Amino acid sequence: MLGFILSNIWYNDIAKHGFEAIEISDLNSAEALRQGEALASLNMANAERPSGLGGVMIGIGEQVYSILLLTFFFLEVCVVGVIPYIGKILNFLLLSWMYAYYCYEYKWNFSGISLKKRLDFFQSNWAFFAGFGSPCVLAIFFLSPLVSGALMAILFPLNVCSLS
Repeated sequence: MLGFILSNIWYNDIAKHGFEAIEISDLNSAEALRQGEALASLNMANAERPSGLGGVMIGIGEQVYSILLLTFFFLEVCVVGVIPYIGKILNFLLLSWMYAYYCYEYKWNFSGISLKKRLDFFQSNWAFFAGFGSPCVLAIFFLSPLVSGALMAILFPLNVCSLS
């Protein structure tokens, strides 16, 4: 449990520093004008959320809803894994989606994307997310728990950093 908590803290630090490094290099490049336009459109997208206490309450509500959604999704993954014949295939697909969503959640949190937009993007690009999360799931399915845990500790932050 301690390793899980430490990993989450380290992954968040890795993601934060990776996104800061990309942001700095983008600002120093010749494409600063294009980045400014993208930032302006992002700020307009975030302007939909009210400021003050209402915005804080919406943010808290989105986080609680996201935690509940991912908890129930994880329970589905566990239940689907015991279905005969097709259980392992469905389990692989659902775990791929889950790992990909976890990777993208770091980027979305730092970008301030609302939960509705996250879920819409996920639903419209479900095939991409299945492929993006599959290397992590391959490690879990075919290797011993110790080796797969070590490989996941390397693959997951690499996937998070690749989103920058």
